[in-house]
Amino acid sequence: MRTTKRLDLAYRPSLFSEVLGQEQAVRVLQALIRRNKLRRNLLLCGDRGSGKTSLARIYAKALNCLSNAEDGSPCGACTNCLDGGGLFEYDTAGKGGDVASVDAFLYRAEREDRHCDVRVLFFDEAHALEQNAADILLKRIEETGSDFLYCFATTAPGALRDALVSRLMVLQVRALPHHTSVSLLQNVADKEGLDYDVRALELLAAVKRNYPRDLLIGLEQLAFNGGRLAVSDVKEAFGVDQTDILYDYACALVEGDSSRQGAILSAWNEDPLSKVEWIRNLFISLYYNNVLNRQVIVDPVIHSAVADHGSIVESFRERMKALDDRQWKAYWAGLLQFWADHRPADEASALLTIALFERQVQQFRSPAPVHDGVADGTIARVIDEEEHFSVGASTSEPSVIESQSEFLTTIEVREIVNRSSFFVQQHGLLFNCAMSIEPHAETEEAAVLWIRSFCKELFEAARRSHEASADAAIVLIERGQAQGVYGLIVGRFAVLENSSGGNWLRQQFAAAEMASGSEGASIDIQLASGNEKSRLKLHWKSVLKLCASVHEPGVSAASGLIRNGILDDLGINKKERREPRPIKPPRLAFYGALQTEILARDQGLRMDFLSAYDDRAFDWVRNGWELDEHRDRRTEAESRELKMQSIRERYRASVERKEAEEGQLQRWPTDPKRRLRSWTNTWWS
Repeated sequence: MRTTKRLDLAYRPSLFSEVLGQEQAVRVLQALIRRNKLRRNLLLCGDRGSGKTSLARIYAKALNCLSNAEDGSPCGACTNCLDGGGLFEYDTAGKGGDVASVDAFLYRAEREDRHCDVRVLFFDEAHALEQNAADILLKRIEETGSDFLYCFATTAPGALRDALVSRLMVLQVRALPHHTSVSLLQNVADKEGLDYDVRALELLAAVKRNYPRDLLIGLEQLAFNGGRLAVSDVKEAFGVDQTDILYDYACALVEGDSSRQGAILSAWNEDPLSKVEWIRNLFISLYYNNVLNRQVIVDPVIHSAVADHGSIVESFRERMKALDDRQWKAYWAGLLQFWADHRPADEASALLTIALFERQVQQFRSPAPVHDGVADGTIARVIDEEEHFSVGASTSEPSVIESQSEFLTTIEVREIVNRSSFFVQQHGLLFNCAMSIEPHAETEEAAVLWIRSFCKELFEAARRSHEASADAAIVLIERGQAQGVYGLIVGRFAVLENSSGGNWLRQQFAAAEMASGSEGASIDIQLASGNEKSRLKLHWKSVLKLCASVHEPGVSAASGLIRNGILDDLGINKKERREPRPIKPPRLAFYGALQTEILARDQGLRMDFLSAYDDRAFDWVRNGWELDEHRDRRTEAESRELKMQSIRERYRASVERKEAEEGQLQRWPTDPKRRLRSWTNTWWS
């Protein structure tokens, strides 16, 4: 059946309950309506077609509705709803972002006769506003009464002036989760009487990047064809051929046909880095979905388009049928570990990575005899199927430091300083934010739970924004002067590197406050800016502030002479110190790249970290030597990995390989100070 509707208009949401996949933004707007229709100037950020305009329309109608539904939605039937709901829309990019055009719009909106309590002036594509026009709107926001609200939508929030953004409540509008997109398409297709293969809808959702408007426009385009909607229709309509190429390439890998592999790669019209990403995601998807039999969507396009995932793995299994189940899973774990260890940065290294991966696959292609319970050609270190590989972001569950003391101890101070130093050595990055949050809660237990919940949600939101980033955070919970408690957060979040980072943080805080139903919570934010020197200062000032309440009873040397405490050693002056106050542990937690298991992984191949703190070289703690160490550390780690890779390729028998690997490890010093360095002015030299 062919549809005659514009599906993106026919199925545009008009109630809060109809908005899909934007739970946080909807929750905030519902809370505003339920609290006596609080009026807030808004900034809606998100890609085109994600639902920004729909949210603005629902909010405007809800503010003016005479008979709101229980969830705050507009009724859609009262005179105010039928009169347009008080929303005045302006397409900034289409009509012009200059002063004259904006002034003319404001004049019409102020004088048009509408029966509404509040007029919501909505500027779509607000990044197209010229500076003078933005200044006029900024002045209007500051001076106009509560009968006027201003709402801005943009795909580029960084292009807006900070002064304007700071006066707006910022809401992020994101693409739908993949399963939600498929459900939306199924629901609309069923209502429209369309016959379809659900795999076709899954592929359409992936191709259209899960944005509601694009999804419905794409479905409408396919519906004009008539007949049953199939996967082939989606591929033909939107030029999705990468998955077919991937399947052919994987089959050539299984068969060991190197000439066919080369021909497929040469004819594949993608740059080498993109080819690596496609191949990597395919094998991660195969591992989780077809080896471990877990439903994991690594890449929606791959997941939806390659119907023969299972046959690829079955072909591998047939050629390696001499392996038992554990060895089989270990083999695939080895393939996954390859991709965890290889992240090329340029086209040359991408081509080399593909060649090395092909050699690794061929090395294990044929069944091999078993020696000492391990098949020749399998990885020497058998990896359990539950092991987590470093192919994605770390978990949002923190590493917690347990303590028997009710006060911050020197053991915890050591962890804070060392992990902050290790982060820079490993990643070459500095912490870019410091926060103090104080919840409004009736009990200490409730306040602690609120802080921990906020930190977890904050880290998960940051990970959704930048999945592959090296985000990290330290969270310390302390008691204030009164009975209340507060949280100190220091860390690095990739999402804060743009100009609207502070507003993103405040939005997360506001959402947490509204979600918990508490009022009166406060947050103080300090963000890094400027050059490397100023960022380094913020990094260590914030880290050492965490240590400033340490409790050191009876500090003395063996001789009985009183010595300086750790705060004196670290150069924390009297004004910066806080009175130690008791609070029930655990009070200290590390997130992301600072988690214990991540730090252990980063010290593989005997790449231990340096510690000025442990060496009592306290004058070095905050001078930034870690940035120099990072460059040498990365060079040495890459060199060691290449040597280990050479061993893996040279020795097929697992026993010989194990001995070769152990021999290579013995050649590398366990003391990190003995590694070669380009920075020679060290504290131990």
